[in-house]
Amino acid sequence: MSRISTVTFQSDALFNMQALQSAMAKNKYLKVLVMEGMYDLATPFYASAYTFQHLRLDADHRKNITFADFKGGHMVYNDAAAMKEMKRALDAWYQEALKARK
Repeated sequence: MSRISTVTFQSDALFNMQALQSAMAKNKYLKVLVMEGMYDLATPFYASAYTFQHLRLDADHRKNITFADFKGGHMVYNDAAAMKEMKRALDAWYQEALKARK
């Protein structure tokens, strides 16, 4: 049973990344913020960076991807200090995205 779950997860993740790649290629203004915990055991640290590095996007599209890493596990927001850091990172990302629209 776990083999089926792994295969399903992998194909879902692949489909999602292909959909994101397609959306970013079609919309040069689409911005993506990836927030992750360094001690995450559910989605290992650096797995998202590895995945994003393998998207077929040119440099102009890649500059729209931002990574924010936090000390914590899968649910970083359970730690009050980490949640404040996440809020600061998200606010900064929003400000940058809005500034780019002008």
